Amino acid sequence: FVLRFACIMTIEFSEVEKHCTPNDLWLVIHGKVYDVTKFVDEHPGGGELLVESAKKEATGDFEDLGHSDDAFKLLQTFYIGDLAEADKVRLQTKIKPAAPVATPTPTVTPTPVPTPTPVKTVDSESSFPIILAIGAVVVGAVLAYGYFNRRR
Repeated sequence: FVLRFACIMTIEFSEVEKHCTPNDLWLVIHGKVYDVTKFVDEHPGGGELLVESAKKEATGDFEDLGHSDDAFKLLQTFYIGDLAEADKVRLQTKIKPAAPVATPTPTVTPTPVPTPTPVKTVDSESSFPIILAIGAVVVGAVLAYGYFNRRR
């Protein structure tokens, strides 16, 4: 059993707010941060919709449009980290941000998270020809053994 460690970045909303142009665009959806810059020109509804959803919690905007399952899968390819817990609470309860604290705090903090190595499974349809071939080899070996031992 092998564990791989992935870094999940914790990103403060103040950092997300800096990325609000078509050439550098991050969105917060369901408390996760997505860098959708590469998708702005490809968005079926136009890049303006994405830019309008910047600098705020965009879950409502995303869900109100009734995106397909493919859109949800595509969104995952742009994932860059999780929104900081304090910012999740603040955005959910619509509390205004507190005054900035004089002590500097890092805006992005990597957190190692173990992820299991994917296990490749074999279904019965793909393994049937292999089992059939092995069976044929075994039967052939038994018949050959009987044939050559009978002649002695």
